[in-house]
Amino acid sequence: MKYLCMVAEWCLIAGGLAWGVMGVMGMNLFSMIPGPDMVEMAVYILIGVSALYMTYKMITHHKECH
Repeated sequence: MKYLCMVAEWCLIAGGLAWGVMGVMGMNLFSMIPGPDMVEMAVYILIGVSALYMTYKMITHHKECH
């Protein structure tokens, strides 16, 4: 579970930085990923699932991550 928590944390960091760049510069970093639109959509879904997982961890007060 510690590995899953680390992956979720890195996904949320990437998502947060991408939103910051979008807000400051108006550039969508994930649209620059080469490949079909499905790849970009998969990245967004992965970040969303990571947010749900970390929310669950926070609400249930599990301390497995650290």
